[in-house]
Amino acid sequence: MNFKLFSLVTGMSVLAACGMDYANSQSNRAVSQDSALSDNGPDFKTEDGIEILTWVKNKAVQKELCASVREQKALGHKPHDPQTSSAVARKFRLHTAEAEIVILYAVEFGCPELS
Repeated sequence: MNFKLFSLVTGMSVLAACGMDYANSQSNRAVSQDSALSDNGPDFKTEDGIEILTWVKNKAVQKELCASVREQKALGHKPHDPQTSSAVARKFRLHTAEAEIVILYAVEFGCPELS
């Protein structure tokens, strides 16, 4: 118990000696904005605001997604490779995590021969 207290006090003393001012410290992180392509994470919507799970159920969209996956397969990438996800994300202006979801759905229901 005394060692833990000593370690805590020593650590705080070192931080104080280094000029760490907790009262005035602020985060340097930028304010997050919702965006399909931001680094803040996926918003699970297309660029025009449609929920991606609704969007991917459209047969025309599935056909386009399958064509993109076929292109990547021709280049030697599997449907669930990071290169395929990145290519789909760029083409359809999605976050990479969103692209992984729509690829999974499209391959399972639209073009199962690619899996």
